[in-house]
Amino acid sequence: MGLSYATVPAVYVKGKTIMSDISWMASPLERERLTVNMRHPDSPSGYYINAGTGDLNAPTVKPSEFRLETTPMDYVDMKELKGGRLYDFGKETFGFIKFHGLSGSGPVTIQYGETAEEALDGKHCETFYTFDVPEGKADLVVDHSNALRYAFILSDNASFDDISLMYEYSPVEYRASFRSSDEELNRIWEVGRYTLQLTTREIFIDGIKRDRWAWSGDAYQSYLMNYYMFFDLPTTKRTMYTLRGSDPVMVHLNNILDYSFYWFMGIYDYYLYTGDKTFLRQIYPKMESLMDFVLERTNERGLVEGLQGDWVYIDWFDHEVDITGEVSFEQIVFCKSLETMALCANVLGIDSEAEKYGALAQDVMSKLNDFWIEEKQAFIFNRKNGINSDQVTKHANMFAIFNGYVTDQQKEQIKHSVLLNEDIPAISTPYMRFYELEAICTIGERDYVLNEMKDYWGGMLKLGATSFWEKYNPEQTGLEHY
Repeated sequence: MGLSYATVPAVYVKGKTIMSDISWMASPLERERLTVNMRHPDSPSGYYINAGTGDLNAPTVKPSEFRLETTPMDYVDMKELKGGRLYDFGKETFGFIKFHGLSGSGPVTIQYGETAEEALDGKHCETFYTFDVPEGKADLVVDHSNALRYAFILSDNASFDDISLMYEYSPVEYRASFRSSDEELNRIWEVGRYTLQLTTREIFIDGIKRDRWAWSGDAYQSYLMNYYMFFDLPTTKRTMYTLRGSDPVMVHLNNILDYSFYWFMGIYDYYLYTGDKTFLRQIYPKMESLMDFVLERTNERGLVEGLQGDWVYIDWFDHEVDITGEVSFEQIVFCKSLETMALCANVLGIDSEAEKYGALAQDVMSKLNDFWIEEKQAFIFNRKNGINSDQVTKHANMFAIFNGYVTDQQKEQIKHSVLLNEDIPAISTPYMRFYELEAICTIGERDYVLNEMKDYWGGMLKLGATSFWEKYNPEQTGLEHY
């Protein structure tokens, strides 16, 4: 079976004796270099893996016509002002505006907003939509779905009886529940669950408002939360394939150095939570080619640096950082990715690859010592031309803790010199605070973690958030948060 770039590489067979299922084998013939350990026993020269299967299992269900489900949702408040109507749906949500009894002529404009101020600001609202009114009087669902809490609708020559929202969602099943004696903690759980629901779509996306795309770092957290909340494996696998794309590898995932490493780490997590060796066998060739790309771009010490075209992201910083040279955080997630390659190769019985990647991981781990400065009792941020920087941030230090790259003594040192040290710059994104609290929980400070959850995520709730934000700096006020 060859590989086609002109058509969908899929087939559906249903008969009395032949039916397509996961036992079918497929061979991308261009991968001749792959190890013999993964070849099908009946194919002496070809590389074969089990074919994947999906939910599109009827001739009338075309992949091109796939749509998420929708359900009606009403607004909770409406005000007439500034020549239009401002509708409030009560919480951040997503879907298609539906007009009831629309008639008249001329354009209708919808301005969407996370806040009322944004929806009312035609020059600066993130999203808006304008359409012409069709002839006659009828109900109309707009063509585009958008994130919103508020919708401001303007028209000079059109009228309508009412509007509603067709809430668009992925029909996942809730498998987890949580209830405590702390009502604020219960609310944090509920809003966290709803935020994950909003960003669970055809794939896991980073946020529903702007780019609405798969970003590997955000997806890595979504995978983990999903295993507990929905155990939705098709969306997980679709996201992993979407992020990885096709060979040859030309750039890092999302053009971000660390996002390639999150992708590797997510693969092994998937196997740990599912035991799905078939998927691991399917995805392993893509792991190999991405890691080949990474290794081809290491420096003379075998470590990674941001090269031309690479974005060394890590997190949004509220202070100046120098992200050039050998960044300690990048070496830690690089080392974890090499360990992941070795573990996956071992599961698949590819002993030579397990040994190769294991040795590379050990080499990188040994060089992490170059970033540890005893006087600071911490990992410094980066090294350039063999010279240590003077800067310390939380990122490398907390990842070193929960990845097991430090001694018990170093954990205690990092706890006081970095994680609980108010002189170290604070993290201002829920994304990275997730890892910060994981590290602090690892060192046993559970009361501190609980207080931080209530202060930080609870702080967003006190400001009226109905889903958690991409960035939250408690020092900001009012609309600065948006």
